Amino acid sequence: MTDELITYFKIGLAPNEYDYLYQAMLKKYDEDTIINSGLFNLSDSNSIYDAFRNRIMFPLTDEFGHIIGFSGRIWTEEDTSKKLAKYKNTRSTIIFNKSYELYHLDKAKAAAKKEHELYLMEGFMDVIAAYRAGIPNAVASMGTALTPEHVKHLRKFTKKVILTYDGDKAGQNAIAKSLDLLSNMAVEIVRIPGQMDPDEFIKENSEEELEKLLKQARISSAEFWIEHLKPENIDNLQAEIDYVEKIAKVIATSPSITAQNTYINKVAEFLPDFDYLQVEQAVNNERLQTRSQISEQESANQQVLIDLPVTKQLTALTKAESQLFHRLLHHDYLLNEFRNRAHFKFTTPELQELYQILKTNGEINAYDLSQLSDQLQETYYRVLEENLPEEIAEDEIRQIEDQIDKCLQRQEMRKQSKAIRESSNHGDVDTAVEGLAALIAQKRNME
Repeated sequence: MTDELITYFKIGLAPNEYDYLYQAMLKKYDEDTIINSGLFNLSDSNSIYDAFRNRIMFPLTDEFGHIIGFSGRIWTEEDTSKKLAKYKNTRSTIIFNKSYELYHLDKAKAAAKKEHELYLMEGFMDVIAAYRAGIPNAVASMGTALTPEHVKHLRKFTKKVILTYDGDKAGQNAIAKSLDLLSNMAVEIVRIPGQMDPDEFIKENSEEELEKLLKQARISSAEFWIEHLKPENIDNLQAEIDYVEKIAKVIATSPSITAQNTYINKVAEFLPDFDYLQVEQAVNNERLQTRSQISEQESANQQVLIDLPVTKQLTALTKAESQLFHRLLHHDYLLNEFRNRAHFKFTTPELQELYQILKTNGEINAYDLSQLSDQLQETYYRVLEENLPEEIAEDEIRQIEDQIDKCLQRQEMRKQSKAIRESSNHGDVDTAVEGLAALIAQKRNME
């Protein structure tokens, strides 16, 4: 590993001493702070010692580049012979949640914005190998399987993920599990030959070969499932039937008819008891069933809209404010502009609470989120999932604010209408007439 890589990834080494870091930290911090940092352990005799000793150290950062934890890798033959865990992470703390954070995201996000995609890998060394190969937009989950929280985090920065897991059986099974979580994102898969991971591949080949593999040897999720679900005993008729039923569901979800036909042909080629037309019929049956389910759902949604017109209007307001908050969250210049609006606030209470944090800190980080209620966290992640273009369109903010104003005016008009009815019911005709005149004037101004 070169000095440039060590500097870029800030890689270090923990001394092989019992409490080297603890003694250094005692000069600046109290013991409660030290214990809560996740960098130390407590022995049976209640003495504090370093959690990381004689390990190569990888700093773990949040999306803003703040160091929130560490991962240590064994490197000596002695420690390997002891069968110690190859990697060891900082335990979960108030600022480090390995089920949410992604390694190298702070640096990869800029490249992801340019390339419109992120490579998702298994380990730190895989990300480093990708960087060596000229792929800066690679991240890794931190010693854990992909979680729904990881996916929400990814969606904040990209709509497309390139799964680049190990080529062995465990890696392929991890891809299968990850695809279920990534069902609402564009996904491609890189299958690394020889059951290798990216780090092993670059050692066996070259940086140029890895770059070529990552950029050119991609397959769709449907192609992955065609191979992954293939029965081991291809001559067993029941296994073939089960396989066709499963793979038909996958193929039917492809938006391209041309791609569907290609997949159908590929499946029919290796099944001894099924031809193209039989596989195609299974796919067509899935299409019809999916359309029927969509139609039923649309009918149910339409009934909700008919029965709940007020909810629809409130949803329009929340949607407009959510879009505005999304833009403030991702565009610093816009946030600074709104900070200077002394009387600006969101009508939606949850968005206003989140805005206060954003306005004060300039960001909402993992620690901020950990202190929020479930409802506020849900609102935050819902905003992140807004399907918006990366760049703000011309006149977009003015249009959002106009929509918010109209929603608020309609709310006010409903209140006025209620007040007019109450005045009329109580015999206060003058007040009712004045209110009606004001309401008519307001409606004309909105037209």
